[in-house]
Amino acid sequence: MFLGGFEMMAAAKNKPVYNRQDIYCLVLSVLQGEVATYGQIALKAGNPKWAQAVGNDMNKARLEEAEVKGEKVRWWRIVKKDGRISDRAPKQQRKLLVNDGVRFISGRVEEGFFKWGKPKCTTAAKTKLIHSAIPDVQGRADHRDIALDWAGVKGLRRPVRFVDGDGEVCSTVAELSLFVNLEAERKATHMSRFVELLEEHDGAFSLAGFGELLARMTARLDAGRGRVELQFPLFLAKRAPVSGIAGLMDYRVALSGEIRGGECRVQVTVVVPVTSLCPCSREVSKYGAHNQRTHITMRITPAFGATLTLAELIRSAEQQASCELFSVLKRTDEKFVTERAYENPKFVEDIARDVALALDQNPAVAGYCVEAENFESIHNHSAYAKIERDAQAKEQPVRR
Repeated sequence: MFLGGFEMMAAAKNKPVYNRQDIYCLVLSVLQGEVATYGQIALKAGNPKWAQAVGNDMNKARLEEAEVKGEKVRWWRIVKKDGRISDRAPKQQRKLLVNDGVRFISGRVEEGFFKWGKPKCTTAAKTKLIHSAIPDVQGRADHRDIALDWAGVKGLRRPVRFVDGDGEVCSTVAELSLFVNLEAERKATHMSRFVELLEEHDGAFSLAGFGELLARMTARLDAGRGRVELQFPLFLAKRAPVSGIAGLMDYRVALSGEIRGGECRVQVTVVVPVTSLCPCSREVSKYGAHNQRTHITMRITPAFGATLTLAELIRSAEQQASCELFSVLKRTDEKFVTERAYENPKFVEDIARDVALALDQNPAVAGYCVEAENFESIHNHSAYAKIERDAQAKEQPVRR
């Protein structure tokens, strides 16, 4: 049936018009201990399609501390259709709802707290609802008023693929630890969700993709902060200096990332074993000089937006030592590395400074900490040197 001009004008006059004050008045009808959804408020106002607009106005009411007739608009009592709270101020909203006496199950408001009944679930949501019939002990409130810095899982071992900055892939086995902060009013975190997150992950890890993993973890655990630690041996193929025989060298690598307030910070630590030969011993001795294995440990903060390649960092550190190490050496190679170390003596202090100089020239490095430790062959103790420089200090040259 077609409407004539007058009928269309009449229909337009009867069509509901969105009004923020009307929305605020409906929100005031949701009392303490009750919640409603954005869609339910929109439907009560006249059009279920206004749900997104209702969400925007709840955020506006929060920011402006809006009032209607002298009464504060209690924006926190309006939640998503699945019972989850808003992503805009989750900690604040959850705390206010808990103060109202509202309880949560698996991150969702319990069904009995909905003023006009909980909306019908989709098929996927029904599956989750089955689990809600089992008591969620972790999701209960805690009344000791003590927040935890970190709660999570440690020592998970997984086969992983590390993708370096140059695209090279190393298959290895990693040990992972995953944590989130726990607010004072929450009894415990859901440990199984950390493992589920890794099960869903494709097994590939990189410095560039660490932030995405942290964001997904904090969203899944409904947390404001999160931390992931990853330790593994990185295997690189190296050829002997004379014979050219190839062999794998392993280097200890640790990645750590932390997300706080949506901002992510990542650090990478690499331990590079090398040879050092004592300059003093070479100078005073008639027949040789004592040498030993040295560990160069670099803890790097990558520059924002830069591509950091661990293989390049390792090669650069090896070049600052008396000589680098190899997994396979024939007699001609052994002669070469012995003479190379003798011709290039370095104290532990020299190695630390030279590595720092190299890192100062690397635009992909924002800040660093370099440690060098000589496992002395003529002492029962180690020689040690350290230099630490943040992003600002890195702009200043290293003084010899």
